[in-house]
Amino acid sequence: MSKILEKVVFNQLNIFFNENSILEKFQSGFKSNHSTETALTKIVNDLRLSVAANKVSVLILLDLSAAFDTIDHSILINRLENWVGLSECGVNWFRTYITERQFFISFGDHMSEKYDVSFGVAQGSCLGPLLFSLYMLPLGNIIRDHNVNFHSYADDTQLYISVEPNDANALYSLTTFLSAINQWMSNNFF
Repeated sequence: MSKILEKVVFNQLNIFFNENSILEKFQSGFKSNHSTETALTKIVNDLRLSVAANKVSVLILLDLSAAFDTIDHSILINRLENWVGLSECGVNWFRTYITERQFFISFGDHMSEKYDVSFGVAQGSCLGPLLFSLYMLPLGNIIRDHNVNFHSYADDTQLYISVEPNDANALYSLTTFLSAINQWMSNNFF
């Protein structure tokens, strides 16, 4: 029953997100008609255009370890309220869905006590990838604020810039940008 409810919520959210252009434009993971090839094609095309314009490019690859397991529930609820604009009823449903989870360890006839899950989204849930995409929305704004190109597939993000070969300011800008990314990651993942 819970899988059916999750699928219904997923479908409703997908419609809402698509109609309101909420999801990140350059996220190919978890989107219909998008794939790893979509991300690769965009990046390779952009880099080839830079080479044709006699520019040099820097490509930085971000791969978040255990990304789905490290999502902070309170930050995710904040994203649903303030970035997505869900109704109070919708936010309360997600608050219950996300926070009222427990786990235990079972081995043979032995079972541990139950522990509350305070981070992460449910493994195997169709809502998990969608919630992760919402959680990552502010990262796109930081990247755009620094005029860096990017494309994401699930929890992998490719960052790239193309500059004139003699542009000494590019290295400073890149360092400033990476500091901002590092700060955001530190504030949003444990």
